[in-house]
Amino acid sequence: MEKVVAKGNMTQALQGVEENREAPGIDGMPVKALRRYLVANWLLIKEQLLAGTYQPQLMRQVEIPKI
Repeated sequence: MEKVVAKGNMTQALQGVEENREAPGIDGMPVKALRRYLVANWLLIKEQLLAGTYQPQLMRQVEIPKI
């Protein structure tokens, strides 16, 4: 987990999300706001990930019709 939360790995992941410019997730946070949010909250998120106490938000389920 230490490798997962390493600064270089997280920076690369964030850049990938920013480059994709996808629509906001289920939490409604636009990609443009993500970097600012992570700067403000990263230490707590990292601590929770390392302690195994991080609880991600529920994901939106989308049915894909089979043809």
